[in-house]
Amino acid sequence: MRHFIFFIILFLSHYSSLAQSIGQVHECVEMTNIVFRLADIPEYSNVTNSQYIKDIDMYMGKDKSHEIVQFVQKLKETNQKAYEMLPKITACLDISDGTVGFRETVDLNTLQAELVEKGLQSVCSRFVALLNDFYRVSGFKRFFLNHSSFYHNIQCRFNALLAQLGTSWLPSFFEPQFRESIIAVSPSNGPFNYAIPNLPDKKYQAFVIIGNSRFDEFGLPVYDEMELFATVHELMHPYTNSIADVLYPMIQSAVARIYSNTQEAINAAGYYSPEMMFTEWLNNLFTIQSLKSVLNQDSVNFLLRILEGNGFIYMNRSLSFLEHFIANKSDCVAQDVLLTQFAGFINYTADHIAQIQKEIAYKHPYIVDVFPALNSLNDVAGINCIIFSFSVPMRTNAYGYACLQDAYVNNLYPVVKNALWQDAYTFVLEIDSSKLNFGTEYGILLKKDSFQSVYYYTLAEDFIYKIKTRKL
Repeated sequence: MRHFIFFIILFLSHYSSLAQSIGQVHECVEMTNIVFRLADIPEYSNVTNSQYIKDIDMYMGKDKSHEIVQFVQKLKETNQKAYEMLPKITACLDISDGTVGFRETVDLNTLQAELVEKGLQSVCSRFVALLNDFYRVSGFKRFFLNHSSFYHNIQCRFNALLAQLGTSWLPSFFEPQFRESIIAVSPSNGPFNYAIPNLPDKKYQAFVIIGNSRFDEFGLPVYDEMELFATVHELMHPYTNSIADVLYPMIQSAVARIYSNTQEAINAAGYYSPEMMFTEWLNNLFTIQSLKSVLNQDSVNFLLRILEGNGFIYMNRSLSFLEHFIANKSDCVAQDVLLTQFAGFINYTADHIAQIQKEIAYKHPYIVDVFPALNSLNDVAGINCIIFSFSVPMRTNAYGYACLQDAYVNNLYPVVKNALWQDAYTFVLEIDSSKLNFGTEYGILLKKDSFQSVYYYTLAEDFIYKIKTRKL
């Protein structure tokens, strides 16, 4: 029990210093990612900045035959355990005086013990030696320095975003009893973000790599609230994982029941076991709560809807529970009922998962009325517009319609003059009736994903509209 309470305090106090965290372009990460690019391994080198791609290929392409490229390719093909260890080794490295070596804060005894246990001592030694040679032969230092302005601008933009993180929901009396994390902002990492927790390091708890997929007209990353969510999400994993490890055995059967009812969406999101699902749920929950003072409600709704779509259909309930927990945290942290609060919530959720699924289904908007009426007969001159009325307020900045794939129905699509939202409930298609034929059936399709409620729920299915014109 004391162990769990310590982790709650550790976790909450970690947030109070996140706003002071600094992201930097890490030289070893960039070099290793470029090695992966030369080896045609996209998971660690999915560069999306076109100019950066050109620079890498032009300057580093000559080194595609370097031994380290063949080394990582062979590991990926023949030794998955060793291959998966490379990012963690990279996270322990630094470059000083032109030499690639282990950061002075790395606990070499702990690292060595892990390598011995996995039988990877020789792999690690060879990898570091080859990186050193690649650094020297390729002239990577010059490449890195030539992009210093680019890296500086990336860091400034990212850190301005990170500084927005609010901590007003945290108790001020928690002491920061945790190790920091290194944040590597990586233009070579593409759209991916990941964290390497439990570093064998005396100072740093985790190594977090943040990529980016969007760039402005100047080729610089565009960081917004979604990137902030991704950053905090990865930073929190080392701490929420510690809580999850203690809590999961208590609610394992309940989590399994939730998983069995949401497995298709959970698997599609990349989580393949009840424990993975639970760990991600807990991390997402604390991440969203920490960002509520930064993001507007619309952005919070957007995040919640994404997570529900990923199978976490109880996120709204979870957030409500956590808000109550935080409001009474001074009592809860001191009591032995702390574990049962979270366990009770999960057990209740598992018992009512069918009801939650119904709640989600009811949240989808639907069309309550359309004029002229569906499948009705109309005079050609009377069809000037089609009015769709929705069940709930909709987002008026989006809509989508398409041709109806029906050989027996003419398409209205070519005769639509204009499409607009009359108000939050009413969508209108203006029709050029002069182009309609007499005695003809017409149709059009409203695309389900293009119509969203203000809470980002889409139509449950495409809506097919048909209408007939009278004969002359």
